[in-house]
Amino acid sequence: MFDRVYTKFNEEITFHVDDNIFNVHSANYAYQFKAKKIGRGEVYFIDCNNNKLVLKEYNRGGLIRYFTKNKYLYLGLKRTRPFKEFLMLKKMHELELPVPRPVSIKLSISGFYYTGKIITEEVLNTVNLKKIIISKKINNQIISNIISVLRNLIQNNIFHSDLNINNILIDESLSIYIIDFDNSFFTKRKTLLIKPLDRLIKSIRKEQENKKLIKSISELKDEIILS
Repeated sequence: MFDRVYTKFNEEITFHVDDNIFNVHSANYAYQFKAKKIGRGEVYFIDCNNNKLVLKEYNRGGLIRYFTKNKYLYLGLKRTRPFKEFLMLKKMHELELPVPRPVSIKLSISGFYYTGKIITEEVLNTVNLKKIIISKKINNQIISNIISVLRNLIQNNIFHSDLNINNILIDESLSIYIIDFDNSFFTKRKTLLIKPLDRLIKSIRKEQENKKLIKSISELKDEIILS
C-alpha cells in the first residue's frame, strides 16, 4: 500500500501556476476561486493573475456513485482519466480544434485507488447550447457552425463520450466550442464515431424538440456512414 501525489503541467502555458492552485478550500491569495454546481459535482472557476481557468474534480456517475463518490481503480498513470483527458485535449489543441487548452492535472493515489482533478483554460463569454435552445435563439448560422465543428471532430477520429447540449458552447461571434472530454478517445471506427451524434440528438429531444437541428445532425450521421 502506498500514498503519493502526481501533478503534471502543460509546458506550453506561459503564466505561472503551481501545486497550490488545486487547494480550493485553503486561503490562497495567489488564486481566486468561485465554485459552481455543474453535473455530478462542483466546478471551480479560477482567476490566476487575470488568466481565467476551470478546475474539474472527477466524480462517479451511475449506481457506483452511491458506494464511492470520486475514487477510481488505479491501473497505472497512463490509464487514469485525468491523464488521458489531459493528453487528448493537448493533442486536439495542437490540431487547432475548438476545445479548452489543458493547464494541469493532479492525481492523489492511495493504495489501489486514486482521485483526480484537471484544470483547463476557461472558454470565455459563452453560453451552452441548452440555454440557446430554451431561449429559442438558435438560428441557421449556429446550426451550420455546430455541424461544421462536429464534422471536424469526427474527421479527426474523436469519440466524445458525453456529447450533449451542456457540452457545446457558443460565444458572441457564434463560434462553437466543445468541452468535457472525460473518457473520450481517438478511434477510426465509424460505428463508434457516430454514437455521440445519437447521444446529442437524445439530449436535444429531452430538453426541447428542435427539428432543424436534429435533421442536420442526422444528415451528418448519414454523411459519415456513407463516406
